[in-house]
Amino acid sequence: MHVAYSTSKGGVILMAKSLADALGPDGIPVNAVCPCTIETPLLRSTPDIAQAADGFRQRTPPRRPGQPSESGDAVAYLGSDLSRYVTGTALVVDGGLTSVIRHLLKTCASRTDRPHLPRRNPMNENNPSEAAKAIVRRNTEEVQGGGDFALFDELFADDFLDHTPQPGRSADKEGARRLYQVLREAFPDFHAVIHWQSADGDLVTTYKTYHGTHKGEFFGIAPTGKQISFETVDAMRVRDGKITEHWGVANLFSLMQQLGALPAAV
Repeated sequence: MHVAYSTSKGGVILMAKSLADALGPDGIPVNAVCPCTIETPLLRSTPDIAQAADGFRQRTPPRRPGQPSESGDAVAYLGSDLSRYVTGTALVVDGGLTSVIRHLLKTCASRTDRPHLPRRNPMNENNPSEAAKAIVRRNTEEVQGGGDFALFDELFADDFLDHTPQPGRSADKEGARRLYQVLREAFPDFHAVIHWQSADGDLVTTYKTYHGTHKGEFFGIAPTGKQISFETVDAMRVRDGKITEHWGVANLFSLMQQLGALPAAV
């Protein structure tokens, strides 16, 4: 919740700055007002909010919350001719709280008696789901899309099992390899656009759209030169850095329609 809240606040400030830059040549100023704790009925409506507000109040130099009229005065100033040369700014109306917090942070940063703990870097921490998603993405982009079959051997486990093999293909690693090769022979520019990925532990689900140009025989259909695309949702299990299982559903009906092998939908 705090991430979304803070992100929305930062987004409003950046939006104001961008609009100020875009509208400045037309003489239109754009600014943002950043109030802190303002005394309103909402502030006292929930005990948790009221307690937090009291904590903020104790940290501001005036030792009191702001009043609605004080925020309103700031807005009135920015809307008046007095601020005609003020644009692209974020006017902070917080009773000095921001300055106090900055001072506290600088003081804490300069202390020498703090225990030296290792700094956490979430990007470097062991995250099985993110690692699994990266492996599946490499398969989609570099093997299927780039034809790197040396990487295929590296990414797929020797005991790989496809739970939904295509007709005429075996459910093992060799069957998957041959399917990828057939697709690249039929569509030399075969590639996918990944719309989203979701991971539950070592199981990665991907929704993507494949694209390509029909320049080779495909399921007995002679090359047509047509641009094709079809959607796929698949799930891959990744264990010990290897893809071990696959389940997939592809819109091959649409593909065959595009190639003229089936009548187009009415």
